Amino acid sequence: MRGVTRRRVAVVGTVTVVLAGIGVWNERRTLADGAIASELARRGVRATYRVADIGFRWERLENIVIGDPRHPDLTADWAEVRVAATLGGLSATEIRAGGVNLRGRLVGGKVKFGDIDKLIPASSGIPFTLPDITVDLADARIALATDYGNVGARLDGQGNLSNGFKGKLAAIAPTLVLSGCRANRATLYVDISISARKPTVTGPLRANAIDCGAAHFRKPALALNVALSEALDHWRGTSTVGLKTLSLGSQIFRDFTGWGAFEGSPRATNGSAQVMIASSTTPFATLAGMSVDAKFGVRGSDLDGRGTVKAMQVVLDRRYVAQLKSVRANGTPVGPLLKKLSDAASSAIQNLAVSVDVGGQVRGSQMSGIVTAANITTLRGMKLVVGGGQGVRFGAQGLFADTQAKLSGGGFPTIAASFRRGANGVTSGVARIEPYAANDARLTVTPVQFTVGGDGRARVLTTATLDGPLGNGRVIGLQIPLVLALSGGNIALNPGCTPAAFRSLSMSGLHLDPNSLKLCANNGGLFSLKNGRINGGATIISPRLTGRLGNSPIVLGAGQANVALSDNRFTMGNLGVKLGAADHLTTLEIGALNGAFVSEGGTGKFENLSGKIANVPLLIDSGVGNWTLNNGVLTLGGRAGVSDEAKSVRFNTLVAEDVKLRLASGKIAMTGMLREVSTNADVSAVAITHDLGNGRGHATLDVAGLNFGKTLQPEKLTPLTLGVVANVAGSVSGKGQIDWSSAGVTSTGRFETKGLDFAAAFGPVAGLSGEIVFTDLLGLVTAPGQTVSIATINPGIPVPDGRVTYHLAAGQRIIVEGGRWPFAGGSLILDPTTLDMGVSRERRLTFRVDGLDAAKFIQQLEFENLSATGIFDGAMPMIFDDQGGRIVGGKIAARSGGGTLSYVGDVSNAKMNVFAKLAFDALKAIRYNNLVIEMDGALDGEIVSKVSFRGVNEAPRNEKRGYFARQFSNLPFIFNIAIRAPFRGLLATARTFQDPSSLLRGLPIPGATVPDSIVTPVKPIQPSESEKRP
Repeated sequence: MRGVTRRRVAVVGTVTVVLAGIGVWNERRTLADGAIASELARRGVRATYRVADIGFRWERLENIVIGDPRHPDLTADWAEVRVAATLGGLSATEIRAGGVNLRGRLVGGKVKFGDIDKLIPASSGIPFTLPDITVDLADARIALATDYGNVGARLDGQGNLSNGFKGKLAAIAPTLVLSGCRANRATLYVDISISARKPTVTGPLRANAIDCGAAHFRKPALALNVALSEALDHWRGTSTVGLKTLSLGSQIFRDFTGWGAFEGSPRATNGSAQVMIASSTTPFATLAGMSVDAKFGVRGSDLDGRGTVKAMQVVLDRRYVAQLKSVRANGTPVGPLLKKLSDAASSAIQNLAVSVDVGGQVRGSQMSGIVTAANITTLRGMKLVVGGGQGVRFGAQGLFADTQAKLSGGGFPTIAASFRRGANGVTSGVARIEPYAANDARLTVTPVQFTVGGDGRARVLTTATLDGPLGNGRVIGLQIPLVLALSGGNIALNPGCTPAAFRSLSMSGLHLDPNSLKLCANNGGLFSLKNGRINGGATIISPRLTGRLGNSPIVLGAGQANVALSDNRFTMGNLGVKLGAADHLTTLEIGALNGAFVSEGGTGKFENLSGKIANVPLLIDSGVGNWTLNNGVLTLGGRAGVSDEAKSVRFNTLVAEDVKLRLASGKIAMTGMLREVSTNADVSAVAITHDLGNGRGHATLDVAGLNFGKTLQPEKLTPLTLGVVANVAGSVSGKGQIDWSSAGVTSTGRFETKGLDFAAAFGPVAGLSGEIVFTDLLGLVTAPGQTVSIATINPGIPVPDGRVTYHLAAGQRIIVEGGRWPFAGGSLILDPTTLDMGVSRERRLTFRVDGLDAAKFIQQLEFENLSATGIFDGAMPMIFDDQGGRIVGGKIAARSGGGTLSYVGDVSNAKMNVFAKLAFDALKAIRYNNLVIEMDGALDGEIVSKVSFRGVNEAPRNEKRGYFARQFSNLPFIFNIAIRAPFRGLLATARTFQDPSSLLRGLPIPGATVPDSIVTPVKPIQPSESEKRP
């Protein structure tokens, strides 16, 4: 309790307990003359007492009360003073008292005892010494009230105060609050002894707990042994220290033991201490032992200290071990370095030995410290040494350093750093890091320049050059300047735009040329740590890379690439790849690609993918899906459109579903299913392999069963069949193979169909079967001699069992080598021709009739009322163009010798004129010497057929005829008949032969105009002069 004078302490401890004794000793006056009352009055002391006995040697007072009677400063049951005669008069030689209670207050750093203070004489300037007086106190109690808390004490003791006094002092404070600390139940139990006027105090000072903000002391104890000088102005002592636990926030230190020694005076006290801590647990680490060896000095409110702190078997929390072990960047240039460094760090933090030489100062409310040396070692050989110069200082003015540091061994890089404090208070320095290597990775850095301000803000500058693995490849000479800013635990790396360059880069057969890129920081830096959260990233504008993929040149580019470290994600826009020489260029474009970095690579999505593989005339577009990069293996899954590159499209766009692509060790493998877009019908399974090293690859197309019907028609797959075939029913199966290399692209295929039905412009086709072998599948080219069999074609008349030979030529041309069908005793022949399907132009087909037997033809048609004989030949030229199909100049004619034509049926409901009846009678038996059928017109419109034949009507045998009819027997007749009807209705011609009344009914009466569509005017058979006369 600062400010209490030595005289006040002496009086309180010895004299003031007995008023009479104090007066006798100090004033050298006898008490026997009854002057006590007058002396108290003179000093203004309020007091009451009873003089119980006054003798020659002893004086006894009882019921002593000093101060305000309601709140007395001192009370005593009794007090006895022994006096003796000396040369100077009577003096008190012994004081005894019982039931003493003394009350005081600590005010302004001084102890006040009320009216008792008025009995204390003024200082005489003579050095204080304990008086030669014997005291005997039993159960003397002191109550001291302070602003910090109340203190109660008890003093028991006896003996001469100058030599031989022995006593015990016990004090207790239920609660003390001082300088932000709160002590709970603080106690003091000491033995007091005095020898040669020099007191000695021994005993423990304890508390249940002391709480100082975040610091919590449990069961602190000091065992004191203090010796004071005769004048009480100097002390020397020792103490032992004990503390059960010290909690600093979440840090716990257990079982403190220690020893201390000190010596001093009211002006200053110096000492030393050694403290051992059995163990410590923090959220960050545990330690098996800790020691502090320190020296200290106290001058008033100032405190100075210095010493060495040692910690043994420091083990950081397992979380940090796990985090460090999880720090991996496999497949990246820093991967081996990070693994080596994280392995070294995770091993080091499991058993650290730490020794730090520190110093500290307290000046009022200001605190500062200094680290003059530090030594941290591990069992694996890591060593960090800090020392030299003026050390590292920290405090209210900030952090300053003037020292050297070196890190080496244990798998860590060797680093030597020097720190210097400038005149402006900024610490600057240089760190030299030796090349750091692990397996096939190597890192070198230029001398690291750094500055540290008094506010703790730091800035680090260097340039790093890195060699290391990249996937299954390698990067060499990756160089990047580094600007690191640190402030208050926050970190920002390269906050602006940074040029990065490399000498070479290779991965999965990709070899990039030397290049440089500008990395512009996002969110505070290429890497940033703020408030414990990782952030930062980079934007690369229009990157462009060149090199080789295998033996092929490659160009890589993008509109923009962004990387965000807060969520380990990145995005790329307008990514483009060009692979190969100009004559076999492979291209790939991705509109948007995004993903996230994971421990073994990355994963994400892509969209708007398009491209083309070398000379393969196929285009990929609208690709969407997912991608994954794992340990250098790239996999993709999704869907894309596949279309024909040719200007004259050979097939419509297909969609590739269930696409799975894998890129590993420079080889691409892909599978998928090609489907028709609108119906989602399976068209072909596809499997592709490609070697990026040599540019070779192949694709297999497997058509398991392409089924045509109501849902799927060929025109949904290819425009080449539009207007050529329709209503296709049946299936096609087969396989195709596409191979490519730097030399070019080849493709083959073999497909077949069995029983395919369809409608063609010339009529329905049923049962088409055959196999087609492509020598150039992509070019739709086959070898000559491809053959299909056709069960039936029906251009109005069923024609069975046909066979067509053809082949496909470059330029989407169909070369018809010929076709033949057996037809009514003769043949129906398809002439050789070329159909150019690649351009809009006329396509011609010519069907020929060779040796058609009219009798068999009539029999084939099953016409019961019509009979005919004769052999016919002819041709049916057909032209197909944008306007459709049409017959041009079709003609079928009877061979030389003619034949017969006879209608043997009845004419039903015939209302005919004479000439119609005459023509009808002629048709009952005509021998013709020529018969010609001519056809022209659109296949999907009206066909104009002209039937012309010339012959003689033969009089039927055994038939009764009228006179007029008999006159026209055996006369020549010429028939010219024009029929207009759809192509499919031409068999109405046959109906006119089966029931001619439908035709003859339209003949005009004599004198009427004859329509051209019915009869073509002819000359008389012979002149009238030769006519037969009756």
